Amino acid sequence: MSSDLRKLIINEPDLDGFDLEKATIVPLSHSGVNSNIHIVNTNDRRLILKKFRTLSDGERSRYDAENFALDFFEKYNIRFVPQKVFSSRKSNFILMTFIEGVKPDVFSSQIANQAIEFLHMIHTASLDLNLSNPIYATEAFLSAKELYQQIDNRIDNFYTNIPDQSPIISFLRYQLEPFYKRLRGITSGKILDQKIDISHMTFSVVDFGLNNYILDKDNLLNFIDFEFSG
Repeated sequence: MSSDLRKLIINEPDLDGFDLEKATIVPLSHSGVNSNIHIVNTNDRRLILKKFRTLSDGERSRYDAENFALDFFEKYNIRFVPQKVFSSRKSNFILMTFIEGVKPDVFSSQIANQAIEFLHMIHTASLDLNLSNPIYATEAFLSAKELYQQIDNRIDNFYTNIPDQSPIISFLRYQLEPFYKRLRGITSGKILDQKIDISHMTFSVVDFGLNNYILDKDNLLNFIDFEFSG
């Protein structure tokens, strides 16, 4: 185990049950620029240690976003996500359960239905949230204009990076884009610049792509990575 990470864990007085002499830690090769992710192996379990990067002034905390999401899932019994074992805001890390599985290599109707059900459970639970002090997503867009700009950028990115013969492009061109243009056409300029009222918002995991899906041994979809959520 890295001496720095060992020190990170051992300095937490509330974290018990770890035999650090026998624990091993392995960095995940696909850890990104947003956080450093390691697998912690002990005698009886395997965990994920997620160490969040230091933020610049004014940035929303990735640690706070993920920690809130994991607590939210536990409170409302939303399954198929990691369970939090321990978190430390002071040291900017979270320990969570490891989900054994593989990344899906195709996007099937079964995967789509499980993803839709997961989002439905989140939305239903979010209706019960206390709206007086909302935890906004790391890169939240709080007006219709900002949302439309984000969708425009995503659509342009798809057209630029996905082959024209892809079914995704066909879906965008003949189903999503006509509906999206009609929606934009009926949105008045006054509404575009108006801040969205908190009562019309819902909790979102935000980074909701195949890269954050894991198929477990029962072929059930699990979801990871909530540091952009809110």
